[in-house]
Amino acid sequence: MAATIELNRTTTELQAWTVLDDNASGTPFLVTPQVDISSEVACLLNINMGACTTAAIATAGQWIAYGKSGGAQDDWNEFARGNTGTVANGKVDMSAGINSGEISCSMGDTTGIETRGQKVLIYDTGTPANSMVNTLADFSNDVDLFFCFSASKDFTNTADVLCPTGSTGHGVNQWPVRVPEEYWAARVVFLNDDNDVNYLCRVQYNFITDYTSV
Repeated sequence: MAATIELNRTTTELQAWTVLDDNASGTPFLVTPQVDISSEVACLLNINMGACTTAAIATAGQWIAYGKSGGAQDDWNEFARGNTGTVANGKVDMSAGINSGEISCSMGDTTGIETRGQKVLIYDTGTPANSMVNTLADFSNDVDLFFCFSASKDFTNTADVLCPTGSTGHGVNQWPVRVPEEYWAARVVFLNDDNDVNYLCRVQYNFITDYTSV
Protein backbone atom coordinates (compact mmCIF):
# COMPACT_ATOMS: atom_id res chain seq x y z
CA MET A 1 0.00 0.00 0.00
CA ALA A 2 1.34 3.44 -0.92
CA ALA A 3 2.44 5.66 1.95
CA THR A 4 0.52 8.83 2.76
CA ILE A 5 2.58 12.02 3.00
CA GLU A 6 1.59 14.40 5.79
CA LEU A 7 2.84 18.01 5.86
CA ASN A 8 4.11 19.30 9.20
CA ARG A 9 3.16 22.95 9.65
CA THR A 10 3.87 25.75 12.13
CA THR A 11 2.35 29.24 12.50
CA THR A 12 4.19 32.22 14.01
CA GLU A 13 3.56 35.95 14.22
CA LEU A 14 6.43 37.91 12.66
CA GLN A 15 4.97 41.32 13.56
CA ALA A 16 1.98 41.97 15.79
CA TRP A 17 -0.54 44.62 14.78
CA THR A 18 1.47 47.85 14.76
CA VAL A 19 0.44 51.41 13.86
CA LEU A 20 1.99 52.82 10.68
CA ASP A 21 1.98 56.61 10.96
CA ASP A 22 0.85 59.00 8.25
CA ASN A 23 3.46 60.80 6.17
CA ALA A 24 2.79 64.23 7.67
CA SER A 25 3.11 63.63 11.40
CA GLY A 26 5.07 60.44 12.06
CA THR A 27 7.32 57.71 10.71
CA PRO A 28 5.65 56.52 7.47
CA PHE A 29 7.38 53.15 7.21
CA LEU A 30 7.68 49.87 9.12
CA VAL A 31 10.28 47.17 8.57
CA THR A 32 9.52 43.77 10.07
CA PRO A 33 12.15 41.50 11.59
CA GLN A 34 13.47 38.91 9.19
CA VAL A 35 12.32 35.32 9.30
CA ASP A 36 14.96 32.65 8.71
CA ILE A 37 13.68 30.09 6.21
CA SER A 38 17.00 28.43 5.38
CA SER A 39 16.03 25.07 6.93
CA GLU A 40 12.31 25.08 6.06
CA VAL A 41 10.56 23.33 3.19
CA ALA A 42 8.22 26.25 2.42
CA CYS A 43 7.14 29.62 3.87
CA LEU A 44 3.92 31.58 3.38
CA LEU A 45 3.66 35.20 4.56
CA ASN A 46 0.18 36.39 5.62
CA ILE A 47 0.28 40.17 5.24
CA ASN A 48 -2.48 42.32 6.78
CA MET A 49 -2.94 46.07 6.38
CA GLY A 50 -5.95 48.14 7.42
CA ALA A 51 -6.63 51.87 7.57
CA CYS A 52 -7.40 52.84 11.18
CA THR A 53 -8.35 56.52 10.87
CA THR A 54 -11.52 58.13 9.54
CA ALA A 55 -9.87 60.14 6.76
CA ALA A 56 -10.36 58.97 3.19
CA ILE A 57 -7.34 57.26 1.64
CA ALA A 58 -6.00 59.66 -1.00
CA THR A 59 -2.67 57.89 -1.54
CA ALA A 60 -2.57 54.10 -1.32
CA GLY A 61 -0.54 52.38 1.39
CA GLN A 62 2.01 49.84 0.19
CA TRP A 63 3.85 46.73 1.28
CA ILE A 64 6.93 45.15 -0.28
CA ALA A 65 8.15 41.61 0.43
CA TYR A 66 11.87 40.90 0.23
CA GLY A 67 13.88 37.69 0.12
CA LYS A 68 17.52 37.40 1.10
CA SER A 69 19.78 35.69 -1.42
CA GLY A 70 23.03 35.88 0.56
CA GLY A 71 24.65 37.04 3.78
CA ALA A 72 25.03 40.78 3.08
CA GLN A 73 22.54 43.63 3.54
CA ASP A 74 22.58 44.34 -0.20
CA ASP A 75 21.32 40.81 -0.83
CA TRP A 76 17.67 41.71 -0.11
CA ASN A 77 15.60 41.32 -3.29
CA GLU A 78 11.99 42.36 -3.83
CA PHE A 79 9.78 39.48 -4.94
CA ALA A 80 6.24 40.81 -4.34
CA ARG A 81 4.36 44.02 -3.54
CA GLY A 82 0.81 45.24 -3.12
CA ASN A 83 -1.25 48.24 -2.05
CA THR A 84 -4.53 49.33 -0.52
CA GLY A 85 -7.26 51.10 -2.43
CA THR A 86 -7.80 54.87 -2.52
CA VAL A 87 -11.18 54.91 -0.84
CA ALA A 88 -13.50 56.57 1.65
CA ASN A 89 -13.47 55.25 5.20
CA GLY A 90 -16.43 54.13 7.27
CA LYS A 91 -16.04 53.92 11.06
CA VAL A 92 -18.51 53.07 13.81
CA ASP A 93 -18.03 52.65 17.55
CA MET A 94 -19.11 49.56 19.46
CA SER A 95 -21.93 50.23 21.89
CA ALA A 96 -21.19 47.40 24.31
CA GLY A 97 -18.06 45.63 23.10
CA ILE A 98 -17.75 41.99 22.10
CA ASN A 99 -16.38 39.06 24.11
CA SER A 100 -13.89 36.49 22.88
CA GLY A 101 -15.73 33.72 21.04
CA GLU A 102 -18.75 35.88 20.11
CA ILE A 103 -19.69 36.78 16.52
CA SER A 104 -21.99 39.79 17.04
CA CYS A 105 -21.73 43.21 18.62
CA SER A 106 -24.19 45.97 19.42
CA MET A 107 -23.85 49.19 17.41
CA GLY A 108 -25.64 52.47 17.75
CA ASP A 109 -24.86 53.18 14.10
CA THR A 110 -23.98 50.87 11.20
CA THR A 111 -23.61 53.53 8.49
CA GLY A 112 -20.85 52.63 6.03
CA ILE A 113 -20.66 49.01 7.21
CA GLU A 114 -23.70 47.50 5.61
CA THR A 115 -22.39 45.31 2.78
CA ARG A 116 -22.20 41.60 3.50
CA GLY A 117 -18.80 40.17 2.68
CA GLN A 118 -16.91 43.39 3.44
CA LYS A 119 -13.63 43.03 5.30
CA VAL A 120 -13.65 45.05 8.51
CA LEU A 121 -10.91 46.04 10.93
CA ILE A 122 -11.82 45.72 14.61
CA TYR A 123 -9.40 48.23 16.08
CA ASP A 124 -8.52 47.99 19.77
CA THR A 125 -7.56 51.62 20.27
CA GLY A 126 -6.06 50.94 23.71
CA THR A 127 -3.96 47.94 22.70
CA PRO A 128 -3.53 47.91 18.90
CA ALA A 129 -1.80 44.49 18.99
CA ASN A 130 -5.16 42.98 20.05
CA SER A 131 -6.94 44.14 16.88
CA MET A 132 -8.23 41.75 14.20
CA VAL A 133 -9.57 41.59 10.66
CA ASN A 134 -13.00 40.03 10.19
CA THR A 135 -15.69 39.78 7.52
CA LEU A 136 -19.22 41.17 7.78
CA ALA A 137 -21.74 38.32 7.57
CA ASP A 138 -24.93 40.26 8.35
CA PHE A 139 -26.25 43.37 10.07
CA SER A 140 -29.34 44.80 11.67
CA ASN A 141 -29.55 48.45 10.65
CA ASP A 142 -28.15 50.67 13.45
CA VAL A 143 -28.47 47.78 15.94
CA ASP A 144 -25.99 44.91 15.43
CA LEU A 145 -23.14 43.64 13.28
CA PHE A 146 -22.60 39.91 12.74
CA PHE A 147 -19.18 38.60 11.73
CA CYS A 148 -18.08 35.44 9.92
CA PHE A 149 -15.50 34.61 12.59
CA SER A 150 -15.71 34.84 16.36
CA ALA A 151 -13.71 37.50 18.20
CA SER A 152 -10.19 36.38 19.05
CA LYS A 153 -10.09 38.55 22.19
CA ASP A 154 -12.38 40.66 24.35
CA PHE A 155 -13.10 44.10 22.86
CA THR A 156 -14.56 46.89 24.98
CA ASN A 157 -16.92 49.61 23.79
CA THR A 158 -13.89 51.81 23.05
CA ALA A 159 -13.01 49.62 20.04
CA ASP A 160 -13.72 50.89 16.53
CA VAL A 161 -15.03 48.94 13.56
CA LEU A 162 -13.59 50.33 10.32
CA CYS A 163 -14.50 49.44 6.77
CA PRO A 164 -12.77 51.69 4.21
CA THR A 165 -14.15 50.68 0.83
CA GLY A 166 -15.08 52.15 -2.52
CA SER A 167 -14.98 51.73 -6.28
CA THR A 168 -11.16 51.83 -6.40
CA GLY A 169 -10.40 49.09 -3.94
CA HIS A 170 -10.42 48.49 -0.22
CA GLY A 171 -8.56 49.81 2.82
CA VAL A 172 -8.62 46.55 4.82
CA ASN A 173 -6.61 43.92 3.00
CA GLN A 174 -5.07 40.47 3.48
CA TRP A 175 -2.49 38.99 1.14
CA PRO A 176 -1.05 35.45 1.23
CA VAL A 177 2.44 35.60 -0.30
CA ARG A 178 4.60 32.52 -0.87
CA VAL A 179 8.34 33.05 -0.40
CA PRO A 180 10.48 31.54 -3.17
CA GLU A 181 12.20 28.52 -1.64
CA GLU A 182 15.60 29.59 -2.96
CA TYR A 183 15.83 32.46 -0.43
CA TRP A 184 17.51 32.22 2.98
CA ALA A 185 15.24 34.73 4.77
CA ALA A 186 12.29 37.07 4.20
CA ARG A 187 10.87 40.31 5.57
CA VAL A 188 8.18 42.88 4.75
CA VAL A 189 8.34 46.68 4.51
CA PHE A 190 5.19 48.83 4.86
CA LEU A 191 5.10 52.34 3.37
CA ASN A 192 2.59 55.19 3.79
CA ASP A 193 2.61 58.28 1.53
CA ASP A 194 -0.77 59.56 2.74
CA ASN A 195 -0.76 62.71 4.89
CA ASP A 196 -3.92 61.87 6.85
CA VAL A 197 -4.33 58.10 7.14
CA ASN A 198 -2.73 55.71 9.63
CA TYR A 199 -2.68 51.95 9.16
CA LEU A 200 -2.48 48.88 11.33
CA CYS A 201 -0.03 46.32 9.90
CA ARG A 202 0.55 42.67 10.81
CA VAL A 203 2.54 39.77 9.37
CA GLN A 204 2.16 36.11 10.26
CA TYR A 205 4.04 33.26 8.60
CA ASN A 206 3.38 29.58 8.05
CA PHE A 207 6.17 27.05 7.65
CA ILE A 208 6.05 23.62 6.15
CA THR A 209 8.89 22.21 8.24
CA ASP A 210 9.08 18.68 6.81
CA TYR A 211 7.11 15.75 5.48
CA THR A 212 6.06 12.68 7.42
CA SER A 213 5.18 9.33 5.84
CA VAL A 214 2.18 7.80 7.61
